[in-house]
Amino acid sequence: MLQSFEKALLTRSDDPRPLLDLAQALLQALRTSRDARDAARAEALIQRALTLAPRDFRAWALKAWDEMNRHQFREALVSVRQAHGLGVPSALTLGLESDALVELGRYDDALAVTQKLLDVFPGLPAYSRAAHLRFLHGDIEGAVGLLNESLAMAPPGSEAHAWAFVQLAELHLNGGQIERAENALARAETLFPGRPDYAVLRARVREAQGKPGEALALLQETVDRYPSPDYAVTAWRLARSLGDHEAMRRLALLLDGMARLDEAGDKVFRRAFAEYYALRGNQYGEAERLAREECLRRPDIYSHALLAFVLRQAGKYREANRHRQAALRLGTRDRRLEWWVRPPLAPRPGTVTPNGSRAAGEGIAPFKPEGAP
Repeated sequence: MLQSFEKALLTRSDDPRPLLDLAQALLQALRTSRDARDAARAEALIQRALTLAPRDFRAWALKAWDEMNRHQFREALVSVRQAHGLGVPSALTLGLESDALVELGRYDDALAVTQKLLDVFPGLPAYSRAAHLRFLHGDIEGAVGLLNESLAMAPPGSEAHAWAFVQLAELHLNGGQIERAENALARAETLFPGRPDYAVLRARVREAQGKPGEALALLQETVDRYPSPDYAVTAWRLARSLGDHEAMRRLALLLDGMARLDEAGDKVFRRAFAEYYALRGNQYGEAERLAREECLRRPDIYSHALLAFVLRQAGKYREANRHRQAALRLGTRDRRLEWWVRPPLAPRPGTVTPNGSRAAGEGIAPFKPEGAP
C-alpha cells in the first residue's frame, strides 16, 4: 500500500491529497513499527500539505494524530479543534479530541466528547474509548461489558478487533482475572499477530501468575527486538526484584543510551525514565525533574501518581501526598497506579531522608491510605 501512495506522490507532488494519503499510511504503520524515520517523514508530509492547503480539514486532523504520537497533547487539542472549525467532525477527529483530553487530565470534557462520538459514530473506536473512561473511573466490570459489546461491531480479523481483545486483557489483568486476561490476549495474537505489546502484556500475566523468571525472559526478548524505554524499564524493574544483576547491568547500559536520545528528541519517554532514576536510588534530582516536566505536559492521574512516587522516594512526603490525592481522585483500579501511590511508612522524627533533609525539621505529614484518620 505504501508503494502505491509513493507512486501517486511522484506524479502529483503539488496536490495535498497524495501527501496526506502517504502520511496517514505512515501514521497507521507507526502503531506497530515505531520507526523514527517514518515518524519524521509523516510530520514533514503533513507540514507540506498544510503549506499547500492551510485550511484542509484532513491535514489538521493528521497533524493532531502526529502530535499525539509525539506526546504534544495541548498542541494536538488545538489542531483537532482547528480541524473541527474547517469541517464536520469525524470518528477520527472526535477520537483524537477525546484522547488528548484524557492525557491532559480533563476527564469530564473527555466524557462529553466520547458521548458525542458514541451518538454520531457508534462503533469500536467509540466503545473502546468509553470503556477506557469507565475503567479510569473505577468501573472495570462496566468497561468489560462495553468492550464485549464492541467486539460484535469490529471487522473480524482486523487490527481494531485485535486491539479490543488487548484492551480486554488489560482490564481482566487489573481486575485479577488472570486466566481471562490470557485468553483475551491469545485471541488478539490469533487475529493480528506480531505486535510487540503482546509479549509485554503476556509478561505481566506471567508475573501475576507467580512466574517472574518467565516474565523477565519474555521482556528481555522483546527489548532485544523492539528497544523501547517503556519495555526496558519494565524489564529492569523485574530484574531488580529478582536480584538478576547481570540483566540489570545490560538493561542499564541500554537505558542510559536511550535516555540521551529521548532527551535530544521529543521526550516521549520521560515517564519511564523518571521511574527508572527514582528506583536506581542515586538520581533523585533527575527523576524529579523529569516527573515534574511530565506532570506539566501531561497532567493525567498517572503523571500525578508518578510524581508522588518520585517525591516519596526523595523524602518529600508532604508534596507527594498532594499528588497522590490527585492520582486517586477517580478511583481507578490499576495495578501500576497502586504501585506508585501505595502508602509507605512515614520517616521517624530526626531521620535523614534521601534528599538530605530531616523529617522532624520539615514537619513532614505521613502518607495515609484513603479514609485513614
